[in-house]
Amino acid sequence: MQTIYDKVDRPTQNALDRIWLTIERLNLTAKNPRDILALMDAEKLTHDTANQVEPIKKNTWKIYAQKARKAL
Repeated sequence: MQTIYDKVDRPTQNALDRIWLTIERLNLTAKNPRDILALMDAEKLTHDTANQVEPIKKNTWKIYAQKARKAL
């Protein structure tokens, strides 16, 4: 994960930070990029779940999800 994080631009790092924060605070498990994508595909990482952790606009979450998918 750190290798991916170090290679992307700051907006993508922000997206990955927010996704990781959501995973940690909701006690979800993700050991690698594939796990994160699986959580997104299973709709366990959505705007609604991220919004439970910290308020986030729906459009911002959509952009974060797109950036994360592309990076991962």
